[in-house]
Amino acid sequence: MADLCSCSLNSVVHGLRELAISKSFRPRDDSKIKALISAAKSGASAPASELQSIVSQIAMNVHGVYVLKSTGNPAIDPLRLFEDLDTFFKCRNVVIDLFRGKEPNAKINKQEIRIAAQTRLKKDISDSEYNQVGKIIYY
Repeated sequence: MADLCSCSLNSVVHGLRELAISKSFRPRDDSKIKALISAAKSGASAPASELQSIVSQIAMNVHGVYVLKSTGNPAIDPLRLFEDLDTFFKCRNVVIDLFRGKEPNAKINKQEIRIAAQTRLKKDISDSEYNQVGKIIYY
């Protein structure tokens, strides 16, 4: 579940249940595993409003789909293609805001993203920047 960059709240609950089940087959003498199982069970059975509040600390809601605020994965570190992390998040937020401004399940195209980036960031985004942002949002 930690590798997902976007999912619904139902997917989060499903992932927590799967995590609790998969870890419960391991030996229980490890206190970290016990804590992980307990946290996963608690999260999976928490009221939706409580879980939504917790998920919102690390992800933003875009029409019922949660998108991570940060990937937390150095293997896909955006700094490799962007001059700085701030630029990456600005480009990413342009795409997220485009989705938020449309109806659920809407599609946006590359030209819309390029125009929005030029308007908001006063910057042309390169193909590699476009691909990196897309890869992380749509992963």
